[in-house]
Amino acid sequence: MQNRLLLLDTTAILKRYVYEPGSSVVRKIYLDALNGDITLAYTILSIGEILSALRKAHMKGILGQEQYFITRKRF
Repeated sequence: MQNRLLLLDTTAILKRYVYEPGSSVVRKIYLDALNGDITLAYTILSIGEILSALRKAHMKGILGQEQYFITRKRF
């Protein structure tokens, strides 16, 4: 089977770290990548966008203090 390449945008990446509609689909994509079935890619711009979005989620109370720091570190 040929390995597929998926380019993830910021909203898709964020769904891995902050639960919202579509998060289960993104988790499945990441599991497929861990199994070697697909290769994931994203642009370097996504890094700053994700960090900003995580900070906003923290400021809105969606991520608690500890969860925010753990999530940032995992990303």
